[in-house]
Amino acid sequence: NAVHSEYQMQIKEDGWRGFMVQKVAMNPEHPISKFSIGTLDTLDGDAYSALITFFEGNYSANQMGAVILHNESIATLKPWVTELLGQVPNRNLPNLDLTTPLTAPGQLPATLRHQTLKSDRSVSFSFPIPAIDPYYQTKPTGYIGSLIGHEGQGSLHQLLTQKGWITGLGAGSQNIDQANALFKITVQLTEAGMGAVPAITDLVFDYINLLSTKKAQAWLYREAATVATLGFRFREQMPSIATVQSLAPNLMKFPAKDLLIAPYLLENFDADLIDDYLGYLRPDNVLVTVAGPEVEGDKTEQWFNVAYSIEQGIQRRDAVSSALTLPAPNPFLPEDLTLIESANNAPEALPDTGPMTFYLAADTEFGVPRAMLHVSLRRPDGLISVADSVRARLYRNLVEDDLNALSYPALLAGVSYGISTPNRGFRISLGGYEDKQSELLQAVLDRLTRLVINPERFLVLKTELENSLQDSFKNRPFRQGLDRLQQNLLSSSWPAADQLTELATVTPEDLTRWRDAYFEQVGVEALAVGNLDRGAAQRIQAQLANSLTITPIAAAAPAVTQIDGPVTDVMAIDHNDASLVLYLQNNNDALLETAKSNLLAHIIAPEYFSSLRTEQQLGYVVSAFSPEFEQQGGLG
Repeated sequence: NAVHSEYQMQIKEDGWRGFMVQKVAMNPEHPISKFSIGTLDTLDGDAYSALITFFEGNYSANQMGAVILHNESIATLKPWVTELLGQVPNRNLPNLDLTTPLTAPGQLPATLRHQTLKSDRSVSFSFPIPAIDPYYQTKPTGYIGSLIGHEGQGSLHQLLTQKGWITGLGAGSQNIDQANALFKITVQLTEAGMGAVPAITDLVFDYINLLSTKKAQAWLYREAATVATLGFRFREQMPSIATVQSLAPNLMKFPAKDLLIAPYLLENFDADLIDDYLGYLRPDNVLVTVAGPEVEGDKTEQWFNVAYSIEQGIQRRDAVSSALTLPAPNPFLPEDLTLIESANNAPEALPDTGPMTFYLAADTEFGVPRAMLHVSLRRPDGLISVADSVRARLYRNLVEDDLNALSYPALLAGVSYGISTPNRGFRISLGGYEDKQSELLQAVLDRLTRLVINPERFLVLKTELENSLQDSFKNRPFRQGLDRLQQNLLSSSWPAADQLTELATVTPEDLTRWRDAYFEQVGVEALAVGNLDRGAAQRIQAQLANSLTITPIAAAAPAVTQIDGPVTDVMAIDHNDASLVLYLQNNNDALLETAKSNLLAHIIAPEYFSSLRTEQQLGYVVSAFSPEFEQQGGLG
């Protein structure tokens, strides 16, 4: 019942629908073509006996990898581990021989088209390639994917974006089994892009041809190796459970000596090996998958009722590709990785910051030359009204879109940024290696305050936001229930229908006027944490002062509805699933009350889950939690 509930919950999720329908284009002899959840029908009969048979035929100590993380010594741990894991029976099972090809002869090239329920449109290019795990030290497909998926100047992403055809592009490989892997290029399309798939296909292969013609570049490989080395050297501490969960399966893939570093290794640049893998990215070895709400298929997928069609061959159309180039050297690679003198301070307000408030928490406890910066840019009314919140969200999207070609190399080099629109006003956040953050911060400030709105990109991103709001009506029922709870309680949370009505009134001119009025004067509160001394913080402070007109402004806060008596809200949702959200509000917003409801949720959550999901089998998504709206706590 729990498995069937999971299946019911996913049945209208486009991600699962796309995953399942692609199986029809795979070799039916390969396990990847099988249904991968379960229903009351597929699990009918004596499921227990079948499970025991499966267990005994497939689970054995000689097929097992175990990773133990503990603060005891190896000498102390060894007898514990031997006694505990020695109970696992060794059935001496042979190694699985998973070498069946992913596609059968004659299946490729092919074009698969399938229908989505939401407004998401995409085209993907999937190429069967030989297994990549044996080359974990060299990562030839990592080099190829990083260039095809690049978003900087001269990239495939930039060209297709300028044409108004796409909203996103990614590329990379996935190992499937001992013999097989897939290299996949996934492109998120605009409505115009949906009609330009043949031209997009042509440009994709033009870029692949560019990589073949230019040959593999050692300097590009060295850049990626530098970033990977820094990533390993300054990697974040992972939770212990996440550490062992990631390492144990990799014992099957990598020698124990390389277990920790395998994901970061980029050694022994091998141009010939890269060319070999590029040779599989051919028009005669590809499955092109086109997905969108307007697709009408002549067949129906068995498990998720996805309308689809599949035909041999792919469509191409000559498109101008002269703008495509390899990336330039990355200007954001960190050069100064010096740690400031040992510091681990609580946030302190800098003196003499004028009308802005600036807190610094110098911190090198973890020995990494990284820093985080948050800058809140506030107006008296905040971003609480539907008019302000919708405009802020659309404008944020336009700014990030315009910054993409600049910020993408920074992201590759370990310096990232984000612009968010919380209730109190715009927030700029930067993180990563502190060395090159100031250049990125200045670019973000300049664009955020003075962006010249391109009417074509405005239309693309406004339509994308409209589609996102429309699609929210098709979210899983439990997700819609949680959203409705927030809308009922928080004065800054607006139903999608209200946001759509407001969005329809926004024009480029209107948005520019709104932006100018917003940044005419702002209150600034900033927090810097990490590898920053007072001098570095004061330089950031000067940047902010030179780029903004700052005045003291009290932070606006939304109102929280105080529940007086029981309230029931019944939602009509087009989904073959049901959900219930129960919320019990604290009597007040005192910190002690919030702490109590957090503790209560922590105590009851395991038993609640065990009883409702495992024992009574009443649902798949079961959770006891403690939501907070502003400072108001409660139990959910």
